Order: sequence, then structure tokens, then C-alpha cells
Amino acid sequence: MGRNSCRSPFQNRLDLSIRQAMPSIRGQSLSLQLDVFNFLNLLDSHWGQIKLPTLSPVFNNQSALTQTGRNPGPLSQSIPTFTFDTRLYDAASLNPKAFAARSTLSSSYQVQLTLRYSF
Repeated sequence: MGRNSCRSPFQNRLDLSIRQAMPSIRGQSLSLQLDVFNFLNLLDSHWGQIKLPTLSPVFNNQSALTQTGRNPGPLSQSIPTFTFDTRLYDAASLNPKAFAARSTLSSSYQVQLTLRYSF
């Protein structure tokens, strides 16, 4: 195993917020705010990606081995049988597909516009 091979890839994310206040009239004021979450992904679709080592962005408690059965006999003496999850590697080249970009909400940009009225 190579050095630092068990570390997650670097993740970058930049949130941007711009706020403009309008002049107040008789104690009433308006302010407009624009928020862009994961601004880097708005600039380039390859930036700001969150890469996960699991198959599902929702169910992160997954492992490479799955218990598929046990040898016959008493539970204290039987040996479990495990199967490697083939979705974790490319079957043609046997290269791992770990840390692939998953379609999570945090990997795509979001834009929010807010209008605030104060009196």
C-alpha cells in the first residue's frame, strides 16, 4: 500500500454572499442579498465536487465486503462467507472506483435570493 493511499481526496468549496442595503425612507428599509453556495461549481462543473468513498450519498455506512452466508453447523463454529462488492471497481481493468463524484446536493451549486423588509 502506498503512502497516504487511505486518505480522502482534497475537497474545495467556496460560498459567496453579496448584500446591498437600500436607503431607508421614514424608518423603513429594504435589503437585497444574493447567496451562491458552492460558487466554484457554478464556474466549472468539475470544481467543488464532493468525492465520497461509498456507493450512495445517502447511506454512507457501506463496506466493500458483504456477508452472503455461513457454513453449516452451530453458530459458534460456522464460518461466514463474504463477497466483494463489484460496484467498487471497474470489472474490465480491475481499477478501483473509490472516491468518485456522487450526485449529492452539496456537489452542485445553489443560488438563493433574499429580500428583507425592515420597519
